[in-house]
Amino acid sequence: MSRRTPEKKDRTSLVISGVIHVILIGGVAYWAWKSGKLEMMGRKVLEWVKAEKKQEQPKEQPKQVQQKAPPKLPPIQSAAPTSSGGTRRAVAADAPAAAGDTFFVDTRTQTGGPATGGPGAGAGTNQTAPRPPPPPRPAASKSPFDLASRTNVGTMARLLQERSSASTVQDSFGSEQISRSGTSSAADVVGKITGASVVEGKHTVIRGLADRYNITTLNGAEVPSSDPYRRSVQVDVFNTDVIEKIVTTKTFSPDQPGSMTGGKIDIVTKSFPAKPFFNVSLETSMNENSNLKDNFLVAPGSKMDAFGPGNRPEGLSELLRAYPIDKQYPDPANFKNARPRTTSNRENQAGAISRRQQANELAGMLQSLGPTGFKASPQSSPLNQKYAFSAGQTAQLFERPLGLFVAANYAKRFSMYEHGIQSRFNNDLSLKRTMDDTRAVMETDLGGSVNLAYQLAPEHEVNFNFLFNRNLQDEAREQFSTYVEPGGNLDGFSFVQLANHYTERELQTYQVRGNHTFAALADSRLEWLASLSTTRQDEPDYRFYHNLVDANGRNNFASNQPQPDRPARYYRELNEQNLNLRADHTTPYRLGGTLTGEFKFGFYSSNSRREFFERTYLYEDNLAPYSTGDPNGYLKPGDLNYTTTVLTPTIPDNVGRTNYNFSRFLKTAPGGNNEHTGRLDVYAAYAMAELPLSSRLRAIGGARLETTDLIISGFNGITQSVNERRQEDLLPAFGLVYNLSSNMNLRFNWGQTIARPTFREIADYKSYDTTGDELLQGNPALKISSIQNYDVRWEWFPRPSEVISLGFFYKEITGPIEKFSSQNDGSEISYTNFPSAKLFGIEIEARKSLGFLDPGMNNFSVGVNFALIQSEVPVEQGDQDQKRLAGVDFSPTRPLYDQSPHILNLDLSYDNKRLGTSATLLANVTAERLYTVNRATENIYEHPPVMLDFVLSQRLGRHWKLKLSGKNLLNDDFRRTVGKAYGDPIYSSYTRGRTFSFSLGAEF
Repeated sequence: MSRRTPEKKDRTSLVISGVIHVILIGGVAYWAWKSGKLEMMGRKVLEWVKAEKKQEQPKEQPKQVQQKAPPKLPPIQSAAPTSSGGTRRAVAADAPAAAGDTFFVDTRTQTGGPATGGPGAGAGTNQTAPRPPPPPRPAASKSPFDLASRTNVGTMARLLQERSSASTVQDSFGSEQISRSGTSSAADVVGKITGASVVEGKHTVIRGLADRYNITTLNGAEVPSSDPYRRSVQVDVFNTDVIEKIVTTKTFSPDQPGSMTGGKIDIVTKSFPAKPFFNVSLETSMNENSNLKDNFLVAPGSKMDAFGPGNRPEGLSELLRAYPIDKQYPDPANFKNARPRTTSNRENQAGAISRRQQANELAGMLQSLGPTGFKASPQSSPLNQKYAFSAGQTAQLFERPLGLFVAANYAKRFSMYEHGIQSRFNNDLSLKRTMDDTRAVMETDLGGSVNLAYQLAPEHEVNFNFLFNRNLQDEAREQFSTYVEPGGNLDGFSFVQLANHYTERELQTYQVRGNHTFAALADSRLEWLASLSTTRQDEPDYRFYHNLVDANGRNNFASNQPQPDRPARYYRELNEQNLNLRADHTTPYRLGGTLTGEFKFGFYSSNSRREFFERTYLYEDNLAPYSTGDPNGYLKPGDLNYTTTVLTPTIPDNVGRTNYNFSRFLKTAPGGNNEHTGRLDVYAAYAMAELPLSSRLRAIGGARLETTDLIISGFNGITQSVNERRQEDLLPAFGLVYNLSSNMNLRFNWGQTIARPTFREIADYKSYDTTGDELLQGNPALKISSIQNYDVRWEWFPRPSEVISLGFFYKEITGPIEKFSSQNDGSEISYTNFPSAKLFGIEIEARKSLGFLDPGMNNFSVGVNFALIQSEVPVEQGDQDQKRLAGVDFSPTRPLYDQSPHILNLDLSYDNKRLGTSATLLANVTAERLYTVNRATENIYEHPPVMLDFVLSQRLGRHWKLKLSGKNLLNDDFRRTVGKAYGDPIYSSYTRGRTFSFSLGAEF
């Protein structure tokens, strides 16, 4: 954010004063002449004004700068830039002349007189040197009223200005770029930032480091995750309609959380402008795979509803929710197939009552779950739709400004792929089966945002933000294959795997923050924030149907799957709450009369509470194998109760018995019934300072003391486990920023950070991960990782919207937490601390107008960012031995999980403001990344597709805007392979299809 500088304290005050003086005098002269007064003195006044204007000509005619650069200003002293969040005017002694409009304002003190490089200016113009100005007030503030006074804080020029003045390495993506790129969620935006990628469409990877090494914040406050297996929040829940900018900080400073090793992603929501506004937009899109199709898969009970909020299945009943997790389900063997007694031993009354109670209990459980279908049905799919509006204004309340911004959005999308591939292999990597995979998802997004700000006094402001987002996904999936196991007992069997999965994710955030500047205390400032965020993920009635069909068409549910191995229904709930408190105090100071710096200290707390609950119910046949072949006929209403058979005794003095016959009954699922509660408390205090070493060089350093208190208590139905981590870390950081010129910086940063395990990773139980179709075993022995971080970056900002930068980074990780598989087929997953890892890379970014090639190309610009990343994790000797025995070629090192060796983003833009036309062609290339580590055989790698998008927008009059886009134009396949090469055996593969969209927006 730019620094708020009081009048008459800026180093450009002489220039500004001269220009204002000329304007005032000219205005008085014009009034006198126009009114007919003072006609006798008119000529003299006009001559005096012309002389004054001539003297000040270079400062009054900025348009001439665009045609010809003014002479280079003489070397002089400059004020040192500020430290962290504020924006400072970057100036150095050898500042080059501006080649066009620039946001780098000349703040140098003119010791040769009021004229600054204009004709006739020289050392003898004014012999009296002006006294040094007082230090500028370093306003903190990220004041919404300051923001509202700007035309667009999300413009590229504004973001580059903030980036040039920051004390840390930053990359930004603003609302202007969001509009041009046609992105719909924060996940799409993050994927276009230098060195960043997104895994599974939700989870961020920055500089090759997975989500555990990254922090996601909303307006500076941490947001909890709704994913049971991931640490960071799923960034796809943030809709770009409410996002002003996304700022990624890549180097650690003591005022940042200690776990931001890869980076911190700060999602900044939109605020109100200087004048009232109202925006509304309508969008429709079509994917060639998914929309206007007659064979779109729809789960049983779901509806193809374009405007509905989703088709949520019934949740788990109170009867089953309260059923003890460690209690076995009633076993039908206790009350079925009873035979008449042939001995004198009779069944007593108590035994008969007990058997009847067990039968009724089982029937109650079956009826509580209810009947359901397992096979999806084909239906006709409509077009995708999206609706959004936003409005804002600044009013007066008690003679002070009150700002208001509201926004809401609703979207319904349909996506599907057919004939995907999913293969599984034996231990020797021979093919076991290849499944034909079809998956369809109906997705609903509903969100809203409210921002309020009130200025209590000129230097005291309070803000309230509320953000709500709900994402619903209704998935239907079918997979078919034939086993290929020569000589095996399943050779030739047909395999059917069906899944119907409904997921509801929700995020709510309430934030109150304040900015206060105290002029009486050396213009010190206080920023504070209190944020309460709740996330939840609800998966009610996830239905599985795994079946083997033999040559005679009979069903056999013993399919050798990880879990479940027969028809099943799965329920999972996750709720997490985070209370985030922060206070930061900054005091400016002066060194040597002209150099200014800052001292900053603060406190931070983050308190997270998580509750997790899952239950799995397996169905089993009692009377005979199910052989109709229709998965939707497996569980009908008549299968939810028993029939009775009264057996008449054959011996007169014996007692008859009653059989309770069930065609279906429930079976306990090993590893499918777990629950845990988790608590993570992080407290921190820090102190840091910015020290101006010279007019060009400033140092930023300090330390952060951060304590971690992580406790998780879990129960898997058999054993109770409690795992705890308590640790204190002193995290120092140091940085240097050298101003090579007014628009060129050289940065060096070093810092120490940590990475914590997640709740699920240390929970000591095994469960079935429905998303990855694999068993996951927690590891209570996991430890917190420690990381040393080194960064060097050179950056040059030739013009307001242009940047060229080159950066190097290196990280040493002690005890990295990595995902690995102990099974050759990748079916069982766990996590472990590997001894060490190294990560190093290069980041290159350039954004340049093509006007330097030809003046007719001024409306064209090209942008590129490229990251070359390499990581090394030593392969342990035991794993090397296993791979050697399996005959697998291996290297003594491997890359980190989720790390791609290179990431490339390209864009070519055309922006004609006169015609209101803009067009952008975007490309993304992300190299392969490690998906699963197999200790005994080849690792599994993921190959993201090459993405090519095109976005065209056209203004229609003053208020309307039309936008057309094409996404994923190349339609490459998304592939995972057993081995690193793209041509290695396919583990899974599918194509997403091309998407074409049309939107119409209005602004009033």
